[in-house]
Amino acid sequence: MKNRHRYLIISSCVVVGIALSGAVKSQEAEPTKTATENQWQLDQGYLDAGARVFITKPGTDPKDSAAKYNQYGKKTDGYTFSAVGFGVSKKDGSMTVEFMGKNLNANNQAMELDIAKPGSVYLDLGWSQSPNTRSNTAQTVFSGVGGRNLIVPDSMVQSLYQGIFKSTNPGAGNYATSVAANSTVPVTNQTLSGTSYVPKGCLLPGQSGTLACAAGVTPVQTTILNNEHRINLGIMRDSKEANYRWTLDEKWNVSINFSNEHRWGVQEQGVLFSTSTSTPMAAVPMLVDDTTRNTSMTVEYSGKSAWDKKWNFSLKYANSVYENSFSSYTVENPFGGLGSPAGASYSRCPVASATTTSNCYGIAQMGVTPSNQANMVSSQLGVDLPGFRNNRFMSTLQYNSMTQNQAFIPMTINPAATYTVYNSNAPATYNASTMPRNSLNGQITTMLSNNVLSTQLTTDIKNKMTYRFYSSDNNTPPLTLTSWVLNDVNITTGAAANASAGIGNGSYAPHTTLFSSYAKVNASDEVNWRATSWLNVGMNAGWEQYRYSQYAANITNEYTGKVFAKIEPSDWLSVRMTNTYARRRYDNYDWQLYIGNIMQVGTVGGTPATGLKENPYLVDYNIANRDRNIGNIYVDLSTPVKGLTLTPTAGVRWDEFPVDPVISRQNKYQLGIKYDHTWNAGLEAAYVLNSSVNLSLSYNRETIAQKLLGTSSAANESTLYSTNMGEVVHTLTAGLDYQIIPDSLNFKLSGTHMLGNDTWLTGAMPGCLANNGAGTSCGIVSPGNPAYTPSKTSFDRIDAKLRYKIGTDYLNMMMVKEAYFQLHYAYELNRVKDWQTDGAVPYMYSTLNSSTVGFKDMIFLAGTNPNYHAQVLVGSFIVKW
Repeated sequence: MKNRHRYLIISSCVVVGIALSGAVKSQEAEPTKTATENQWQLDQGYLDAGARVFITKPGTDPKDSAAKYNQYGKKTDGYTFSAVGFGVSKKDGSMTVEFMGKNLNANNQAMELDIAKPGSVYLDLGWSQSPNTRSNTAQTVFSGVGGRNLIVPDSMVQSLYQGIFKSTNPGAGNYATSVAANSTVPVTNQTLSGTSYVPKGCLLPGQSGTLACAAGVTPVQTTILNNEHRINLGIMRDSKEANYRWTLDEKWNVSINFSNEHRWGVQEQGVLFSTSTSTPMAAVPMLVDDTTRNTSMTVEYSGKSAWDKKWNFSLKYANSVYENSFSSYTVENPFGGLGSPAGASYSRCPVASATTTSNCYGIAQMGVTPSNQANMVSSQLGVDLPGFRNNRFMSTLQYNSMTQNQAFIPMTINPAATYTVYNSNAPATYNASTMPRNSLNGQITTMLSNNVLSTQLTTDIKNKMTYRFYSSDNNTPPLTLTSWVLNDVNITTGAAANASAGIGNGSYAPHTTLFSSYAKVNASDEVNWRATSWLNVGMNAGWEQYRYSQYAANITNEYTGKVFAKIEPSDWLSVRMTNTYARRRYDNYDWQLYIGNIMQVGTVGGTPATGLKENPYLVDYNIANRDRNIGNIYVDLSTPVKGLTLTPTAGVRWDEFPVDPVISRQNKYQLGIKYDHTWNAGLEAAYVLNSSVNLSLSYNRETIAQKLLGTSSAANESTLYSTNMGEVVHTLTAGLDYQIIPDSLNFKLSGTHMLGNDTWLTGAMPGCLANNGAGTSCGIVSPGNPAYTPSKTSFDRIDAKLRYKIGTDYLNMMMVKEAYFQLHYAYELNRVKDWQTDGAVPYMYSTLNSSTVGFKDMIFLAGTNPNYHAQVLVGSFIVKW
């Protein structure tokens, strides 16, 4: 595959080169060229090749995985071909050819070939591959990985069924009304005659009492371990591009650009087999196979205006096409697929008897990103205006139309026109209404107008005014569903009769899909004053407004003021500082008015449909009232110690989210983020010991603190809780540059240590009871719970390079300009301690508290393993000519 790409690119370039070399520059006959003028000459070239040997090499162990180490390119033992390039030209300068290559023997390689007739025609061809490896330790029970149908063996489905129900035949005898030690809490959706029951199946090896396996029955965990196999997760990008530019004369330029990117591989995705978001679920390896093609043409003109000033104009058309090779894929439920012994009528999930509610299905169908395209027209104008010392106006006008018309996939994979709905103890059939149309007919248009006027008012004062307008209009026709299939199991309908009969969920229908639009306006003015030779100051005033449709707020306005200065009172001190204050406020925040009433209308039994509802006191992060202060300072200081330079830096971003006065007057808490504080401080030191030795040392600390107020109720504040999230990152670097033999033997040593700590603490809202009255239940049940274990990340890297430059006498003998031998040693250690991934295994129920009954029929990939340790030694020969 790689060789084929190389041959195609080189062959194409040779053909184009021959065509260009024979092109006629004008209608007049060219003078006959001498044989010397037609000869080719080598202008320049370089080569970087060698060999790599691993001293310590990460592998496929979850505690030492090579996936993170090789995420953006695989490093292997053996020879390396890091870089190669050369350039040739005709001696008369009428044509040049340049070739560049990078990592030609690796999976992150790139090549480029440039052919030109200088001053007239330029052609650039390129090809590259870039991987993004996510995991080499993921484990799955599915076969068909890399395809559109993920399945599991019938024997596995049957074994899992027996492990949960302790029997090959459904029956009420496999349930118990009491909870044994280490058992699960009652499963409320598994009922018989209104009584909650607990599964008596054997979920884990070694469990005793009522959870012990019957003779011949395999525990669930054992079945999964016996059927799982290891896979790789990741995506490869293959990109090709061609760029052509034609210079007609000194005023006109025409360029045509084309690129094609193909992505393929597998990535992790969660799939639900249920009417709810709780159970059951499977993390599956989803196929990725798509292509993006971009084409554009630009015409540029530059000349003189009527007032004898420079001006330029360009017009560009661009087309982008995204094509997915498939529209959906299917996944079989391991805990209730087609092999379920419960029988064909109930082969949707494990059930204890023919009268037990079934809340999941055997095959899930998942949609993927649909194919779409975009067309864009853009123009740019730049013109020097009369007046003042210098006056230039620049403008961009752009229109973009994006469409998506791929046919809808079916709401259900059930092939029957009428199908059984398993949502009650008495399953019923229901005819789903047809879709209002066959496809989305999606269309979004965007408009951009950006204008900048830069004026040099005086020798010392410069002014810049900007105005920018951007709109995103969703012109997709409204899509209202009076009834629809929920997770292939439930019918949502607004009909009161059906709702009362237990057929469907009327609180979710009718439903209208939201197609939100917005317009954004920015205006600012900036003044820059060169007060003295050592002082430069300035200020900026800005305004930004968003106007939304079908969003939780209608309008937001943000006003910004910024001051900045650069102070250089002497050659040993330089200070740069900026400070920005911004104040954002929305005009009106009303989720129900702008979203709820549009998305869901109608009644069920005379009651307004409110199945989808947002807490009225929740304010979205993107539009919440916000007071922001951002400041930065940089200092370059030459100390009294000869050769020592210090560069202290500091920065802060302080975001506060004040409470809406309307909510405050109601004596209610505003839910959402309360503050977002970030600051950093650091110091860099550079020390020139002598002409041969340079030293450097730096330290930086970054701190993030956020507070969130939430509730588990959509209607009241009876369960308020606060969450404090924080992150601290320490970064320490050091370096040595030692010229052992000046201009001949050089040694460089550098090291980096990074340590990050994340905390996430949740507790009851302080003062909640006092503000809401005595007797009000407020705050989570156990303050401080869940007490998430802090996450820690540490990264260490050491680089040591010894480079020897071959002497001039030898270079003249080899007819090259420069040549080096280099020895490079690299050490990397990455360690991540994260409670979310440390204990991840395909069957999580075996590692969690047994009361987490929701995990009894969930399967995961457990493929996030960023820990690795690597040591590598690379020897290279680098030559330039």
